Amino acid sequence: MRNAALPTLFLLSAGCSIEPTFRLGDVEPLVVGRSTREEVERRLGPPRPSVGGRTEFASESTEVAPPFPLSIVAWPFYFGKDDREILVKARFDEQGRLNEGTLSLWGCNSAVIVCLFYPSGDGVTLDAAEEESLRAIRRNGFDVRIADRSSGNVLSLEEYLENRRKR
Repeated sequence: MRNAALPTLFLLSAGCSIEPTFRLGDVEPLVVGRSTREEVERRLGPPRPSVGGRTEFASESTEVAPPFPLSIVAWPFYFGKDDREILVKARFDEQGRLNEGTLSLWGCNSAVIVCLFYPSGDGVTLDAAEEESLRAIRRNGFDVRIADRSSGNVLSLEEYLENRRKR
């Protein structure tokens, strides 16, 4: 019984998450003008219903720390949540070839620390690998947009990187 207590506590304190349907790395090999509908659906999964002649693929993820049931005890003192959504809008020609693509990355980081104090956050934060993936996606003909749900700002990849350099 004692031997199981430490691993159980570790697992409970590790956080929980909702895994995304696809990641930036799954979009990276797609090329506007060359990739087919079949390739896009194989990499991103089935599209969701959309309007306006575009096909939409969405992937959402959520990470929460600490996980349930520790979040009930820790809530007044600490609770963090990182929400992200990758939305790919695509247009295909009559032959099923990708002829237009837009990738939007939406995010909101929030933390409640010490009795409902909400620190301001960066919204979407990207590590070096994610930045490089977005650069490659941009080079492959996609319009890349980064949106922050907490502020409502929508930036191009270049604007996001410029703002990050200024900080």
